[in-house]
Amino acid sequence: MSKFDAMSKRSDLQPRTLAGKYRYVLVGLVILAIVLAFAISMLRKDVISLPDSVSPEALEEARREFVELFHRDPDEADLMMALAETAVRNEQPDMAIDCFARIPSDHIRYGTNARFQEAEVLLRANRVEKAEASFREFLTLQENRPDLDRKYLRKARAWLVFMMTIELRFEARKLILQQMVQDGEFDVYDAKQLYFPSLSANYSIQSSSRLGDFLKQAPTCRPLLIAQARYLVRQGKLNAANQLLQSLQLQYPTDSETIAATLECLYEMVDWKRFESVISTAPSFTPDEPWLLTQMRAEFARYSSDWPTAEKYFRKVLESDPANPACHMGLAVALYGLEKTAERKEIQERSLILAKVRVYLSAVDQNVPGGSRALAQDATSMGMPEAAQTFELLADRIQRGAR
Repeated sequence: MSKFDAMSKRSDLQPRTLAGKYRYVLVGLVILAIVLAFAISMLRKDVISLPDSVSPEALEEARREFVELFHRDPDEADLMMALAETAVRNEQPDMAIDCFARIPSDHIRYGTNARFQEAEVLLRANRVEKAEASFREFLTLQENRPDLDRKYLRKARAWLVFMMTIELRFEARKLILQQMVQDGEFDVYDAKQLYFPSLSANYSIQSSSRLGDFLKQAPTCRPLLIAQARYLVRQGKLNAANQLLQSLQLQYPTDSETIAATLECLYEMVDWKRFESVISTAPSFTPDEPWLLTQMRAEFARYSSDWPTAEKYFRKVLESDPANPACHMGLAVALYGLEKTAERKEIQERSLILAKVRVYLSAVDQNVPGGSRALAQDATSMGMPEAAQTFELLADRIQRGAR
């Protein structure tokens, strides 16, 4: 073999060798890319701590759908929101709640919406303590988001009013209703609850049953148990109510709400001996105490013929609940004992108007303006100008809508 032939053979082998090396490098790079992709995928799974209700398969499916829809890689909040909303559509409340809970309230894109949707799912699951907390958090966030659709603000407040109505928490409910009226986002039903809370209070079997659903999820919740006892009192099941309240008193001996409900039960049982014993344990009067406790103080003063004290406390309740028929009657008795004839006559006249309102109040609705106008007139006669203005406004709204 000539020198030229040898050199030619080596030059033929060199490209083949280089090509082989390039192939090995290329295969190596492909394998490395696959390994890196797998490692990144595993890292993401490790970084995102999944709730027990979410499977890795569901997470990857949410990731794929997000990328297809938005053409970018999702972060944890993106995935949790996608999983939560999918769970809502698929009626998987536990998964939805778990995923919404992973989204912080201060998240710029999802925080406010997550709290609202979370609250609605919690309420549907009858987990009212957490539902209320989420609705309240939403309302706080909404104050800093004037661009947010107002319908969500209206719905959040309406749900809070619903829960508080079932739980007989009229003081807390009044604050929400006042905000609704102030913002002009209310209806006839809201106005009736705000201005006539005692007359519109619902102690029906349906409300009691819904309270029972709440209690299944929170069987030791004190406010719910107090409400249950008050429903039992209204249903005439005084012994059952008394037994429940005695148990609560042992657990919460200084709680004003528990004391108030216990006094209400004993008042209906006409057990003044125990009534006096329980009221002696009540904390000193404060202007922000439960309305029911102040009313029970007034009733005991009336029973004791302590007319100045009875007048004081009955009037105090009427400041917060000016259409309370029981307090009107009690105040009339106290004024008679004090020989305040003119004032007693005024209260008796208001009681007559309240008796008339009680008859037709439930029939006042969103369809006919006449009912709201009648309430406006009666509110004026009873010295309730804000109520009169509100119902006149509602009547005008209804009338415009009917034209």
